[in-house]
Amino acid sequence: MGLIIYYDIFVNILKSGKWTMKKLYAELINEKIEEKRQEMIRLAIDFGFTSQLAVQASQELDTLLNAAATRDK
Repeated sequence: MGLIIYYDIFVNILKSGKWTMKKLYAELINEKIEEKRQEMIRLAIDFGFTSQLAVQASQELDTLLNAAATRDK
């Protein structure tokens, strides 16, 4: 799903009054974390755990996890 589609969906959710920006951000980060985790696993299986592609995906996942941890403080 593209970022613009996410934006449209979340704008409609926010307008409904059921979500706050904090909840919206948390949901978006969690979705991206799961997508990146699945990508990393796939790359590690296909190319090896120490392949450049798997390591890069792991580093990107770390960045997302750090953003989630910062959010929760």
